[in-house]
Amino acid sequence: YGGARNFVGFTRAPKRNKSYDTDGDGMPASKQKWSRRVLVQLIRLMQKSLIKYQYRMISKLKLDDGELLFLNYGYYDADTQALPLTPEEEPFRAAIHLYHRTAAHGDPAGKDVLEVGCGRGGGAAYIMRALQPRSMTAVDLCKSGIEFCRRHFAASGVQYEVGDAEALPFDDAEFDVIVNVESSHCYPKLMLFLNDVKRVLRPGG
Repeated sequence: YGGARNFVGFTRAPKRNKSYDTDGDGMPASKQKWSRRVLVQLIRLMQKSLIKYQYRMISKLKLDDGELLFLNYGYYDADTQALPLTPEEEPFRAAIHLYHRTAAHGDPAGKDVLEVGCGRGGGAAYIMRALQPRSMTAVDLCKSGIEFCRRHFAASGVQYEVGDAEALPFDDAEFDVIVNVESSHCYPKLMLFLNDVKRVLRPGG
């Protein structure tokens, strides 16, 4: 019995130092925090890469009667049918009405406007034509999407640029209005986007 007691005492696991091992896996707490940060960064990088791949595939899509110019959902109310559209815009009436309702709140006429996450470019082209800003710039992370925008809307007057919503490639206080339609839910670091929106907006924008 005495020998067994001593044996049990000898093999009993020592008490864990909680500051050293918080998860019971033998890893120092500081290293656990570092590992979590690395994992979060990897997930964010994967998310952004998957989004870019997804939109590269979408950029290759065509409709039976023409190009796909809008990626957003539509908005429909009593005023939707009254919106004056061109023949090319007509198939996208509900999607354009969402753009109209969103952008018109910023009263963009005569102002410098930026769209972040422009997708296929139809929304920015509509804003430029119908709401008549002084200038219209549109950015998207997908290079092939921007190449399509530049080809299809070459005569629109919109400046289409490749750009990251979390690190906008513009100077401080460069725009009066910023439009973002069904895009920000894809951003891994939403606060970086919001901080950059604040940076590139002019006072009162």
